[in-house]
Amino acid sequence: MSKKVKILIGVSSLAILALFAFYVSVPSENIEQKATTVPENKSYEDSGGTDKTTTENTKPAKAPIAPKIEYRNEIKAAPLEKSGTVTVIFGSDTTKLPVTPGTIFYDTLVEARNEGSITFSGKNYPGLGFFVTDIGKLHSGNGQYLLYYINGKEATVGVSLYKLMDGDVIEWKLE
Repeated sequence: MSKKVKILIGVSSLAILALFAFYVSVPSENIEQKATTVPENKSYEDSGGTDKTTTENTKPAKAPIAPKIEYRNEIKAAPLEKSGTVTVIFGSDTTKLPVTPGTIFYDTLVEARNEGSITFSGKNYPGLGFFVTDIGKLHSGNGQYLLYYINGKEATVGVSLYKLMDGDVIEWKLE
């Protein structure tokens, strides 16, 4: 492609972007569509009491050319039906939690904490995820850390990445 064609495409693209930016930046209430209608042979009574036939210009209410669209995050999906359970073991405590298979483990822990089924705390590390430091009566410290096992095997991902499956047995251990 020649340099001239590339420049022409670049300039055209910039012109289109500039027009779009202008259109978006102008409030729609300042843009009105001017239109008049002319009803024919309208009869009305003037102040003298006699009928006259006339033509009158009328303007419709201001109508924007394009409606202003606002996006809001108000769409809320219906909660998925919990069709499975997971067993969570932490120390001497065991609890069964209803889950929707595919739900992130962290989200289930937060929901269980909000319902009073489990107590836990931890810290979120950007780029790494959430690390649980305390769950139930287990508290990390003194060189020991909380690790969790899924169906008897040490987890290879953090709680903020693991997707639960129906029947999972999650066991927390201090190591």
